[in-house]
Amino acid sequence: MLDSCVKALGVRPGAGLFWRPLPGDLRAAWVSALVMLPQGIAFAVLAGLPPEMGIYASVIPVIVASLLGPSGVLLSGPNTAVAMMLGIALLPLGVPGSVEYLLFAATLTAMIGMVQFAGAWCGVGRFLALLPRYAATGLNMGIGMLMLGSQIAPAMGLLSAPDLPTWALPWVYLQRWSDANPWALLVTLTSFVAGGLFARLRARWMPSLVAAMLFGAIAGGVLDLFVGAEAIRLERVGHLQLEWDVFHWPRFDADELYILKQLVLSAVGIAIVGSLQSVIILRSVAPDADHRACRRELLAQACSNLSASVSSGFACSGSFNRTSAHIEAGAVTRSAAVLSSLFLLLLAWIASPALAHLTHAAIAGTLALIGWRMVCAGWQSARRDSRLARLAAVGLGLCVPLAGIETTLLLAIVLVIVQLVLSQSRGHPH
Repeated sequence: MLDSCVKALGVRPGAGLFWRPLPGDLRAAWVSALVMLPQGIAFAVLAGLPPEMGIYASVIPVIVASLLGPSGVLLSGPNTAVAMMLGIALLPLGVPGSVEYLLFAATLTAMIGMVQFAGAWCGVGRFLALLPRYAATGLNMGIGMLMLGSQIAPAMGLLSAPDLPTWALPWVYLQRWSDANPWALLVTLTSFVAGGLFARLRARWMPSLVAAMLFGAIAGGVLDLFVGAEAIRLERVGHLQLEWDVFHWPRFDADELYILKQLVLSAVGIAIVGSLQSVIILRSVAPDADHRACRRELLAQACSNLSASVSSGFACSGSFNRTSAHIEAGAVTRSAAVLSSLFLLLLAWIASPALAHLTHAAIAGTLALIGWRMVCAGWQSARRDSRLARLAAVGLGLCVPLAGIETTLLLAIVLVIVQLVLSQSRGHPH
């Protein structure tokens, strides 16, 4: 999809080195801001963080990644896989939204940036440039399955069960069907269907994720009006506490070093997944990108995450759907990404009273739609590969909910190394 957009629009990979916005950049900035607003809120909730942190993560980190990266049209920000992995890593360490939880999130984000920075200087960009597409395809399919499973509880209006494996969640929640909130199911379904419908219509004036949240919010408002808020019992986002003073250094007490050790493995895994996605997107928008461009992209993502850790954000990476929408809307220079972040901040300030009434069921419908798209897009991508690559992608995808993301990532790296060794041995027989 990105390849076709790039060819059709004639976008040059290095376009936009200077601040000189072109006519398409302003249109792309508004479209990207509309797309990033619901995603930022949804991914913050997915990671167990306050929704306003999704707004912060969509401003300064996006600008930093765009200005420092090799491509003028690659758009970064809160990402599905990264947000999911953040939530998985942080949930055992504290209560979502608590002071300790936010502190751990900032620390983990800083560690991810440092891992990416070290990887860029150690030549990881050269290795990532050799990774086949099926590795990212499988990971995205599996993370889509994880996302679908994680949204069953909020869609049914039930408390989540974080200690259970993903593959067991459908069966567990099916047994609790009698306790489900039918109004939450209705709002979730409305959000999911509306987003899917507008995705099929391809309406530029209404991005599908915006439609998903908007119609979910409307459904919640209609139920409030005709049934009553006390009767429907829908959990809401609450007041968005947007502030100007967002710069804080991550703090960590010496007596909590044991938690720091637990975060190291998660930081490495999230850094690899985020870097892999960013590099694959770079290679889509810039097919001639070499290992030096990949290295620069890793450095840009590292600086983006380091900036997120000190500006009340959380870990980010390149985004497939936002980059695609960015290019389709006419983005050519880096100014489009910078303006989109500023427009998003303006939209968030204006719409914060309305966003406070947004229900978690509407967010669940939006996230379920994103997860479903990831599974479908992964399958469509795998179908275009060879039979062996297709089997590897599907196997990696199924491994994610069964064995976990870190284990799947390790398996993917092993498969790639084995493939490289076999190809070298065939090319250089003894």
